[in-house]
Amino acid sequence: MKEPANISRCAFVIIKIKVNDDDNFFMRRDPSWQDINFIGGHDQPQDRRNLKRTARRELLEEVPAFRLFNGFKLESLTSEVQHGPIYSLSARRQMQYVLRFFLLEFTHDPSSFFKGFQGRTQNILVSSRNIREHFYQMSGLVQVLEQSLSGGLEGIPYSWPVDLSDAVTESTLVDKNQLDLIVN
Repeated sequence: MKEPANISRCAFVIIKIKVNDDDNFFMRRDPSWQDINFIGGHDQPQDRRNLKRTARRELLEEVPAFRLFNGFKLESLTSEVQHGPIYSLSARRQMQYVLRFFLLEFTHDPSSFFKGFQGRTQNILVSSRNIREHFYQMSGLVQVLEQSLSGGLEGIPYSWPVDLSDAVTESTLVDKNQLDLIVN
């Protein structure tokens, strides 16, 4: 008899900016999984089953710079999305995921926020071109989001309406391997 899937609730923050007229997503390297994913994670008891609260908590944990830069808000990008059941390597069992994606919208010019990334960080900007061309090992959740939106990743609104090329080139968010691809 097959064991029923356990349910895990997760929330993710999508940050999409324009750099040199190319769409870029602010994402996070996960050394354990050897992939790149959106900022976010699992619902915790302190979140009280509120996925927006989960998204905010995960954002502040994974990108501490947001604790000092409060010129942003989170807006719902999707309703709850069912994913699975799929086998989870970490849980070592079948899991059913309830996912919700939130768009981070900057309410103040984020140039100083992006310029502030100097030195080592797990955070990275990934161009949509590099996602399409599989330049990196991406989490399967990128595809889940793409399929959940009628316009795919391209249809996601920008987190800030102005090209942030100048701010980004002064940061360490751009991986040296993709620098030539982004900053031409």
